[in-house]
Amino acid sequence: MKAGNKVMNAGYALAQGGYWMGLYVVVSCAAVFLQGRGYTNSQLGIIISAGSAVAFVLSPMLGGIVDRSKKLGTSGMLWILLVLQLFLILSFRAFPGRSMIVSICYGLYIAVNTCLVPLITQLCFDLDSMGYDIDFGAARAIGSLAYAAAAAVLGRLVERHSSELLIEAGIVMTAFQMAVLLFLGSKSRAAKGPSPTWKSKEESSGMVRFIGENRRFCVLMLGVALLFFTHHLIDNFLINIVRSVGGGTKDMGNICAYMAVMELPVMFLYARISRRIGCPRCVRIGAVFFALKALGIALSTSLTGLFAAHTLQAVSYAMLTPALVEYVDRYVPHKDSARGQAVSYAMTTLGGIFSSLLGGMMFDSMSVRATLLVGALVAAAGMGVCLLAAEKS
Repeated sequence: MKAGNKVMNAGYALAQGGYWMGLYVVVSCAAVFLQGRGYTNSQLGIIISAGSAVAFVLSPMLGGIVDRSKKLGTSGMLWILLVLQLFLILSFRAFPGRSMIVSICYGLYIAVNTCLVPLITQLCFDLDSMGYDIDFGAARAIGSLAYAAAAAVLGRLVERHSSELLIEAGIVMTAFQMAVLLFLGSKSRAAKGPSPTWKSKEESSGMVRFIGENRRFCVLMLGVALLFFTHHLIDNFLINIVRSVGGGTKDMGNICAYMAVMELPVMFLYARISRRIGCPRCVRIGAVFFALKALGIALSTSLTGLFAAHTLQAVSYAMLTPALVEYVDRYVPHKDSARGQAVSYAMTTLGGIFSSLLGGMMFDSMSVRATLLVGALVAAAGMGVCLLAAEKS
């Protein structure tokens, strides 16, 4: 690997690391932060689902803007979102306690954070088009490692001090992401060739046309949405699940760190695995293990059982996430690449919308076990759709 490639791979890996550390703060710890301010499960479910709904609508629109714009580009859109995210985080310090303003700002915080990830993914392909050979799987693995570190450290700090510490953590993570973006921008400006956001002369499709031209892909995305219904049900209410078997905030952090570490081997080796068995088969394998993990968590009655079930993260999330990124790159026309990545992530968000809204209500009215069994059934349905809709290898 050339020196320039090594530098840009390191920079892109840091971008992934910064994002996933931030995701732990805003999404994985949403229940911890909001419950710490007096919100019920149903209320936090409404906030999370509202934020996810905004992202579901906004993310494909932003992807379309990036595809069509000759000036803004992926980096420009990332800067806009990161600045907005910083202002939203600062609002939590200005407005303590529980209020409508806090509810709205946290929903927007989730929306902005959710819109970041397809753009960070697209940034990889932008750098590729500049002549850099970016290893997405390895960079995404660094993201998992960073998530694990954030979970392990913040889980202990929050339990020892207060959930309000998550405000400072969010500020630090956002500042780090801005610094990485500055670094990547300074290095990529030295690259030769046309801007990656408008190198294609073909016009990006409108949303209706995009669906018509990519029907099989859109059916697959429905299956992904069902899988991520259960994924978000578990992730957003993990503190409830951990408490139901006698654990606390530190144990939740340890589980998050453990499952992130489990992702590392497959993510580091994903490019090699995909070359051997094909991207569509990776999608199918990931979907099967998503459903198995959901069932394992639903049947767990102890912290040991939860750790064991989360071991399946090594093949479920770790396989499906990079496979979906590659799937868009391979099977969605290049003129719609940013929109395709945004739609893919928007469908994972759609699952989060319904799981957050319904999950909060279910956790308030049903037992944890019953709620998780419903989630396992939904994941099984998503697995079936993915097995049928993915392209032939």
